Amino acid sequence: MRKLRAEVFKGGWHHTGDVLRKGKDGFYYYIDRMKDMVKSGGTNVACLEVEEVLNSHPDVEVSAVFGAPHPYWIEGVTAAIIPNSKSLTEGDVIEYAKKNLAAYKIPKKIIFLKWDEFPVSPTGKILKRKLRDTYKDIYKGEKGK
Repeated sequence: MRKLRAEVFKGGWHHTGDVLRKGKDGFYYYIDRMKDMVKSGGTNVACLEVEEVLNSHPDVEVSAVFGAPHPYWIEGVTAAIIPNSKSLTEGDVIEYAKKNLAAYKIPKKIIFLKWDEFPVSPTGKILKRKLRDTYKDIYKGEKGK
């Protein structure tokens, strides 16, 4: 507990782990939490940005994007999705992502789940750590990109 407190409160500052950017208008805009960023091929991918795009697909009810260990990319951008439609395929989601995201932000794998399989806390917060743990071997045995 003391180690965690020391990490959060260092140098007289409270480090929340939030990542912000300053806009041209002088305001700060929330990007994501540092612990939720996917480190893929030397680039940080903000999960929130990918989720916003995936959630805008008419056949996606909700998505959660997370990083899973990948033999080439360090972490693979991975999306767990609850679909609105039974006809939604991984290819549909990937194609939609290609039209709306930079190539390095496109999920490498799409996992379709039902609501009762989606890990959420009692308050309804998506538990990405459980997704990371459950799918930690999803890229095992993959070669190359």
